[in-house]
Amino acid sequence: LEFLEVQQALIEAIQRRNEKILIPAISMANGSGYKKRLTLLIKKAEETLEDLRCLGGFQHPIPDLNKPIIAELMNYVSPPLIVRDIMTATFLLLGETEEELKSWEFIRLLMRTTGRNSLLQRFQRFILTEVPTEVQTKAENMFKKFTEDEVRKTSAGAASFFVWIQKVMTKPDPSPVPTDGQKRKK
Repeated sequence: LEFLEVQQALIEAIQRRNEKILIPAISMANGSGYKKRLTLLIKKAEETLEDLRCLGGFQHPIPDLNKPIIAELMNYVSPPLIVRDIMTATFLLLGETEEELKSWEFIRLLMRTTGRNSLLQRFQRFILTEVPTEVQTKAENMFKKFTEDEVRKTSAGAASFFVWIQKVMTKPDPSPVPTDGQKRKK
């Protein structure tokens, strides 16, 4: 019964992708008598924690991701190249294909999507290490053509997405994950 509880706590922590839930679940698993049986799950939880720390709170990059921001971007019938490239880079990173993203109408449809596949949900599930290197390179090439000021002058909404791309594409040194016998530095 204890094994199942520890296992379930790890699974839920991984799914919720919340540092405050992952740390105690990892500690509980490492301190249990089932550490060896849970090795793969503990490793997955530690990787998830590392991803969260690398993103530094940028899972939901746009604190004001709201209807006016989306409406501003969706109002473009034919967006400026800068807006189109930033939104294309965003959706490339979120898993869409380059071919589909050639259509601005398709991008507008993606911005309107609600529920499990809404932008907010997709940002919360985003893991850079799961994005193929060639896709990362394409997205990086699209957004590196511009500065944040250039994007902001064109569209405040696109600038919010630009900042997110910039943050996730900058791969900081991963924070060490506390293990048995190690205490987190404050």
